Parts: sequence; C-alpha cells; structure tokens
Amino acid sequence: MLTHTTATKIALSALTLFFSISLYAGETPYDPRLGVLGGSISRSAFTSAVVNREPVDRLSAVDSAHPYLYYFTDLKGMTGQQVTHRWEYQGHVVKEKTFRVGAPRWRAWSATVLPPNQLGVWTVSVINDLDQIVWQEKINYVAQISRR
Repeated sequence: MLTHTTATKIALSALTLFFSISLYAGETPYDPRLGVLGGSISRSAFTSAVVNREPVDRLSAVDSAHPYLYYFTDLKGMTGQQVTHRWEYQGHVVKEKTFRVGAPRWRAWSATVLPPNQLGVWTVSVINDLDQIVWQEKINYVAQISRR
C-alpha cells in the first residue's frame, strides 16, 4: 500500500517528466481545463494536391474545370488540440474535417469538390477546441481562369 507521501512523490515525478518532455519539444502542454490554447499556423495553402504531406502548388483561384480542391495547414505548438477545417460558401458551412494534433509540428489537410453551381468566394476557417477561428483564408471559384 502506498503512503500519501509516496503517492505524491510519484505523481510529482510523472508531472515533471511530462512537462520536461513537452518543454523540450518547444511547446507548453495543452490543458483544456485552462481555456487557453497556444500554437499557430505556420503555413497554409489552397492546392490541387498534397504529396508526401506537402502541397504541390499554391492556388489563388480555381475554376470549374478543376473543382477538386485541398486546403493544407502546417500547425505548430498545438499538440493535443483538436483542429477543424470548416469550408464555407456564402456564409453556410458546407463541410468540416476535424483533426487531433499529435505532435509539435502537424501537417493537416482537407479536400472538397466544388459544385459547378456554387461559383464565387469560398472560405476555409481553422477552428480550435474553443470553437475560435485561429486562421482563415478565401479562394475565388470561377467558371474559367483565363490563360495568357
């Protein structure tokens, strides 16, 4: 049977190990009870594909001839958090993809097929555990991109 003092020492040792590993990784451990989230989006891109966990290009507009679209994010310092890519068209949520961040640097992407009758501005928001928008980008979906 463990005494109160021994149990306390074991618990403190475990906490010390946990915090030292997390701090060594370059981030403060996430604790949902605190209501404060850290981390950042170090890179993001609308892209036509993701290969080897990297975007193959960076799109500023997309046309109806190529309606399959990816959104890529490189998350830093968000280990343990849940992050959502929320796709919206004209203020309406069309799709959500949620990820559990498993490391100090975590690359995540989602994809959607843009319907030909929904031309215009599309928005992807990156949402944290507290349902806060931490990053947001827009892309224009057009009938045809002029090639010059």
